[in-house]
Amino acid sequence: MPYDFKEKIQPSGYVDKNDDSLLEYYALTRGSFNTLISDEWKIVSRKGMTLVGAAGTSTQGTKGSYTWQTSTNREIPLRFIYDKVQMLYNNTWTNVASGFQTQTQFRCRPWWDRTEIKDKLLLVNGTTAVQSWTGGFTELASWTSTTVTKKYAKAASVGNTFTFNAAAKTLVQSTGTDFVTLGFAADQIVRIGSSTSNNGLFTIKTVTTSTITFSASDVITNEVASTTALIGVNGRETWAAERFNTTGTKQINIGGTLYTYNAGENTPTLTLTADPSATASVGLVVFNPFIANTPAGGDYPVGQIVDIIEVNINQAYYGWSQGRNVFLSKQTDFKDCAYTATVRKAGEGGTIFLDNNCVGIAASKETTKISAGSSDIYNVSFEAFSDGTTSGEILRVKKLETAFGQGALNADCFVKVKNGIAYVSNEPTIDFLGNVEQITTIQAKPLSDPIKRLLNSITLTGANGVYYKNYIFYILPSANAMLMYDMERGFWQPPQLVSGNSLSVIGGYLYVHSNTTDESYKLFSGLTDNGKPIAFTAYTNIDTYGARTKRKIYDEVFVEAFVNGAAKDVNVTVQSGYQGAVNIQPFRFGFDDDSNFIEVPASPSGLGTSPLGMQPFGGLFTDPTIDSEIGPLRKIRKISTTNIVEAFDHQTIFQNDQSGAYFEIVCYGINARLANDNNMDIKE
Repeated sequence: MPYDFKEKIQPSGYVDKNDDSLLEYYALTRGSFNTLISDEWKIVSRKGMTLVGAAGTSTQGTKGSYTWQTSTNREIPLRFIYDKVQMLYNNTWTNVASGFQTQTQFRCRPWWDRTEIKDKLLLVNGTTAVQSWTGGFTELASWTSTTVTKKYAKAASVGNTFTFNAAAKTLVQSTGTDFVTLGFAADQIVRIGSSTSNNGLFTIKTVTTSTITFSASDVITNEVASTTALIGVNGRETWAAERFNTTGTKQINIGGTLYTYNAGENTPTLTLTADPSATASVGLVVFNPFIANTPAGGDYPVGQIVDIIEVNINQAYYGWSQGRNVFLSKQTDFKDCAYTATVRKAGEGGTIFLDNNCVGIAASKETTKISAGSSDIYNVSFEAFSDGTTSGEILRVKKLETAFGQGALNADCFVKVKNGIAYVSNEPTIDFLGNVEQITTIQAKPLSDPIKRLLNSITLTGANGVYYKNYIFYILPSANAMLMYDMERGFWQPPQLVSGNSLSVIGGYLYVHSNTTDESYKLFSGLTDNGKPIAFTAYTNIDTYGARTKRKIYDEVFVEAFVNGAAKDVNVTVQSGYQGAVNIQPFRFGFDDDSNFIEVPASPSGLGTSPLGMQPFGGLFTDPTIDSEIGPLRKIRKISTTNIVEAFDHQTIFQNDQSGAYFEIVCYGINARLANDNNMDIKE
């Protein structure tokens, strides 16, 4: 007679803590890797990673990464090599600084420059200098013996007039460097300024060497022989708009040589003090150099080494991993740590004295957290005061009541999320900083409690984290693994076998940077790991199907799944008894299975073929039915039969390692029922 299947659907995360047979719910367990639980609650194979930029040539891995979201809305992705700072621009990693020659991790934070009225980046890497950078860069269009002219902008002048035609919606130039060479292209948003009648933002429809045609929705006014207009890609109209210095040190790196400029910052053409012809070339990326600064003032000692930095409310915090002091700068000058000795004033510098060496600093709203040694965490805040005649600001440092090992593992393991700061501790655990102070008798369990056994079995040295699309990600360089915590659903995903030194979000996508060479990869992209097949394994929890004291039998296994064309052999194994001691039942399914098992969808129609349906609405998982990398899917329902198997517990495993394969497990189950057994063989 037929028996009902015990169907398993919607796994509730990944658990690696206790005996897998003690779980009271369906989950993935130890042994699972490179698989995920999708937003649709299916077991799915993860997508791969794609190399971005050139293949690596160095044996030195990256030493950190940072994506700078600037105040001018320009995103500048950076990665740090042994002796270089590199910027991702036009899909190429370009050197913007070199000569550091250190094994120390690079760390940086933005700081607001009130003089330039834009932010600049502060960088430390274990020397006495704090490097600063404006983020100024662009491409060269032309030059003379005394000037350089940038791309993405063009000024009208006598002899090169602009003519605007309302009916044709065009801007036509009379002569000069052509628009195509200058980098103007379709779909760019451009700004026209200093024009008599056409100031504003416009969208380019087409471009030729002498003519720009604007979109049909733009309104153009007839203007003949305009010599005052300036047109530029929005945010790139002038050297100043491209973030080049207008005050202080005004230098430009052209082909590795520094040139000083003294005029033209608010135009497309800079005036130089020397001839750039020897190093200039069309299309060359040119940039402001990094400037080495030495903080001073207050208690800041001469020769202070800095390898830890944080900025909060525009005050820079400087720490050294072998020192017990943290110095903070004035809000108005990141180089000045001075303060009034009698009564400290608001926004001045200061000194924080720790009981152990500084490990990391993390900003949290108006307060700052400092971790020191293996167990100490401090809360830094400011309190304004006035006694009627004197006013000032008190720097308050409170040492939290923490247990042994609750200090941060390193300076890079802090991850800012919606409701606090997650971090990796020395215990080891992954938790929120807000949970560490034991102010009640019952303390919230750390985030990592469900994967306690996993954390205790791997090396967490160098843990580096990032928040991305409602997930906390940690890359573990020493374990060649990546951990993922789903904030919305409150569970861990299985570990991913991904090697890297750091993670960053670039252009809305997650990237990992190699710890063995100068390479960076876009994650969850493509169906291989840079051309190599991905091995997938999903272990379900051990199920006793009722009373643990009674054996159960089965003779059929059911699977409902989706597969793409490369998933020819998804292997399923049912292990009965302890690690399969009683029986191991294997079978397979795949894209080319007998048609009796396969449902091939009809031609797609409706929302899925419209422009709206072709654009995923965010989230970590794209819709596989419209993902061109995954390709067409087939649905498979399959039952595998076997001789009756009798055991106390059973566990199911799914595996595949075919290049380009993608699969989703919707449901599985065995037709388990009680055995006719009196347990005489285990009685005495």
